[in-house]
Amino acid sequence: MRCLSLLLAFSLALPACLQVPKSECREELRATTERLLVVEEEKKVLEAKVAKLETKVAQQLAQLDAVSDEALRIKLQKQLDVARAEAERVKRAPPSKACNCNPNDPLCSCL
Repeated sequence: MRCLSLLLAFSLALPACLQVPKSECREELRATTERLLVVEEEKKVLEAKVAKLETKVAQQLAQLDAVSDEALRIKLQKQLDVARAEAERVKRAPPSKACNCNPNDPLCSCL
């Protein structure tokens, strides 16, 4: 997967590189690769957080099914609702912006 992402980064940066001197091209490719690696790392962190929250939700569902006391059931249901909301918030969180340049800029390598 990482190789595919790096190949994508190079293919996106290459057209910009054809319009600038060789040293700037290398710098553009390096910068694009670094931004891509940062985004991939953030994605892994978010995926781990979602997995942990989904495990928490599953455990709370099991607890809720096993409870016969109504007051405890209401308390666990509230905790379950909070955990589900947190999991959804993390899933829908937008990825961090890899760069700030204008996407119409031919030298921009934003992904």
